[in-house]
Amino acid sequence: ELALVKLARATGVERYRELAAYFIDQRGQSPNYFEMEARRRGETGKLPWHMHHDGLATLQAARPVGELTEPVGHAVRMMYLLAAMLDLALDRRDTARADHCRALWSAITTRHLYITGGVGTEPYGEKFCEPYDLPPDRAYAETCAAIGVVMCARRMLDLELRGEHADVMERALYNNVLAGLALDGRTYFYVNPLEVVPPVAKRRYECHLVKTQRVPWFGCACCPPNVARLFASLGSYAYSRTDDGLALHLYAGGVVQFEAGGGPVRLHVTTEYPWKERIELSVEPATPAEFAMHLRLPGWCRAPHLSLNGQKVELAVGNGYARLARRWRTGDKLVLDLPMPVERMRADVRVFAAAGQVALQRGPVVYCVEQADNGAELSALSLPQESPLTAHFVPDLLGGCAIIEGAARRTEPGAKLYTTEPARQQAVRLCAVPYALWANRGEGEMRVWLRES
Repeated sequence: ELALVKLARATGVERYRELAAYFIDQRGQSPNYFEMEARRRGETGKLPWHMHHDGLATLQAARPVGELTEPVGHAVRMMYLLAAMLDLALDRRDTARADHCRALWSAITTRHLYITGGVGTEPYGEKFCEPYDLPPDRAYAETCAAIGVVMCARRMLDLELRGEHADVMERALYNNVLAGLALDGRTYFYVNPLEVVPPVAKRRYECHLVKTQRVPWFGCACCPPNVARLFASLGSYAYSRTDDGLALHLYAGGVVQFEAGGGPVRLHVTTEYPWKERIELSVEPATPAEFAMHLRLPGWCRAPHLSLNGQKVELAVGNGYARLARRWRTGDKLVLDLPMPVERMRADVRVFAAAGQVALQRGPVVYCVEQADNGAELSALSLPQESPLTAHFVPDLLGGCAIIEGAARRTEPGAKLYTTEPARQQAVRLCAVPYALWANRGEGEMRVWLRES
């Protein structure tokens, strides 16, 4: 469906778009295509989708797609299906389909999204499970599914310019997607858990697809080329044209060229985001031009600061974007500061797997603790509520990254499996690294959620 919409846009032939709409709207209707095809092939006994306890729902085909209120089935297919639905809603100005897309997107991002931006809990069928069922150790969170989240978030921004959509896009990109690729670009994760104890992951059946180290390739080799495709097209995710100018969704160093105010404009972006908070934007229109810049102010940022040519700008914020409209001249310089304090993130109480725990986040980056820095038995670590946490950049660690440190406690192992004796604890120094960079220093334990004491 995605390809058909792209083909329609490239050729101007409407029947391709009509076929995409037919495929989407026919899915889940009776008579069911999958059942008809199976009979035509003479298949007997259990049909392929019966291998999964959700039956045809695994294929998003148990009922018409337009009746879905929660994401179901194979997570990658669900996200790609939603992306195509969004494309059709945009191209056809189909308000009913757009409203349905909004409802599904809301369900995904408020009830099925890991803190790392991943989706898809269940390895058996690579699929969505019940709302709020987000276990860390057997999280499937396929790299391709997170790319699907990025794709849908970008389309939601075309539907409505709201910062919350870009927040989700950034969360998925900087955490789940980037974790899928090693620092040297040679090995990959297909599955992206939020907690790993290597001997357990290798033995438990529900974790049998969890890898404790990245691998060079997969039998189902979707994730490596999908990552490459996404990285090659990041410019189209970072920026978009608006009726009055340009919107900036993601902040990364580089140059963007666009048309605004009747002529060409070059925008130079200089930044070390997300490690540092400062973003410098140099505007170079070919001739002085009137247009607007829409700068995203991330939802995690409490006190953004913007200056133009050295003078503070009072932010006119709407839906998570600051709009700055003026007559731009070459030499105009914007400086956006996005303070990034270390924050403790807590899950909704209905996410039972994270109850009583916190995850560490700085800016868009979610952190984890690794055995390489904190020793084995990471489950023994707890983070006191009053413990201050600090971040600093380490240039020779994991290619250069910001780490988080703070005082923690480690519970000592006992002599008995169960006891009435109070736990003995010792003070330790906790070190957390970006989740996307885990497993680049050999095999070891890892966890995102930490007990809070």
